[in-house]
Amino acid sequence: MPIVIEKKIQKNLKEVSRQMGIGKEELIDRALLLYLESARKILDVAEEFRVWDILSDESLRELAKRSRIRL
Repeated sequence: MPIVIEKKIQKNLKEVSRQMGIGKEELIDRALLLYLESARKILDVAEEFRVWDILSDESLRELAKRSRIRL
């Protein structure tokens, strides 16, 4: 899949890949894998917060029901 990379990024890519002693394609692959792993963790945490929010709402409703408190 062809990807267009801005000239400024290409310059950094060339320099960093040279310093690391790896090809530009490998550096791009590593960077994408690292980014995607980070994004997955962020999404997992967001999902965990969503689930906790649902459970919290359910707990409050149950508490109100048992206490005969109207929310």
